[in-house]
Amino acid sequence: MVSACKACNHRKAGRTPQEAGMRLRNKPYEPRPNPYSFLKIEPLKKTWLPFVPWLVPESSLSSANFETAAAAGD
Repeated sequence: MVSACKACNHRKAGRTPQEAGMRLRNKPYEPRPNPYSFLKIEPLKKTWLPFVPWLVPESSLSSANFETAAAAGD
């Protein structure tokens, strides 16, 4: 996973870092099996599931978390 600050991402635009003349500060590496485990403390939004299907098994998701997010308009 690679990320950039807003200014660098804007400067890079739709180009690869190489095309933009930019270097990565660190060598990318494969993330641990569950890099988003911190999201479990926040209400999980149903719209996130297509993007983080490995986050938690469907059977362990709390419907209360979905209801809380829905009530908040998320």
